[in-house]
Amino acid sequence: DKAVWDIAANQKQLTQKGNCLIAGIAAKIDVLMDFQSGKPKDVAQRIAVTGKPTAGQLAAAGFDAGDVLSGEIPLTAVWSKQNGGDGEISLEADLSGAAVFVQPLAWQKPAGVAAKASARLRLSKDRLMSIDGIVADGVGASVRGSAEVANGHISAVRLDRVQLGRTDVSGIVRLPPGGPIAVAISGPMLDMAAKLVEKTTSRDKSRPEPPPGPAWTLSGNFARVHLATDVA
Repeated sequence: DKAVWDIAANQKQLTQKGNCLIAGIAAKIDVLMDFQSGKPKDVAQRIAVTGKPTAGQLAAAGFDAGDVLSGEIPLTAVWSKQNGGDGEISLEADLSGAAVFVQPLAWQKPAGVAAKASARLRLSKDRLMSIDGIVADGVGASVRGSAEVANGHISAVRLDRVQLGRTDVSGIVRLPPGGPIAVAISGPMLDMAAKLVEKTTSRDKSRPEPPPGPAWTLSGNFARVHLATDVA
């Protein structure tokens, strides 16, 4: 939206560095354009963006995480494109200052507890091909996964391992264009204790019912399940 740039250029490359507003979010940008004709795998363009948006600002910019995230989330995004047309976007987020809530398990990470997340989007001629290296780590939490893409849209999310508190599972979430969403989860431990004792807030009857969400199916296979009474 607004920017102040420091630009340097010669016959080989152009660099731009500065501060700007992107969708109302203050950010620093570092741009490199290589004019030399290199090999197909050589990086021809790179743009690095860093900022400290809140979850609300990200939602207003079109990246809405719903109730999963709240608070400030320092981010670094680096887009690069090779001479051959392939490229990637690497994302890194510091979740230490954010609160994280996983609604199906009622698992939460309070703001102030160290955590981080990252992912890499694979591109071909600016079209999304796959997402790999999905990683999240924090106190009592570890996630590893990837995503499959069909026709530029995410068709499945593979969860190689999800550890949230005592929960230790893996699985896949399939997202067919016509639905329903199909979730298949299995593992040695599913902890439902917090969810089963979770207090539900009464709905304001003067407000209309929220619209129904997308249709989905769930299949699960677990060696142990912890319930509210802590009985497996």
